Amino acid sequence: MRRERLSGPQFEFLLGPSAETFLEEAVREQPVLEWYSRQTDLALVVAVNRSGSALKEIRYEHAEYAATPFGASIPSIREKVAQRLRDIDGGGSDGQAEG
Repeated sequence: MRRERLSGPQFEFLLGPSAETFLEEAVREQPVLEWYSRQTDLALVVAVNRSGSALKEIRYEHAEYAATPFGASIPSIREKVAQRLRDIDGGGSDGQAEG
């Protein structure tokens, strides 16, 4: 598989067999940790092949973010995000961790 080279610094985090075994055991012992794996999968669906800088720019596509003055609190987009997650996930989640 050939990956497109994105501009700017690139970081890849590789897990070896020991780390993979540890993570599998951790999730087996604490099933609530599976939520993090699911969130990572959803983040990858949204990110596609975009760099971190490109993802940061997406913030300005949301009126709540773009219209907020510097230093002010950004209004919640929780409901919009929850709907997007339901759309991506086929309606099975509201993006909340269980427990």
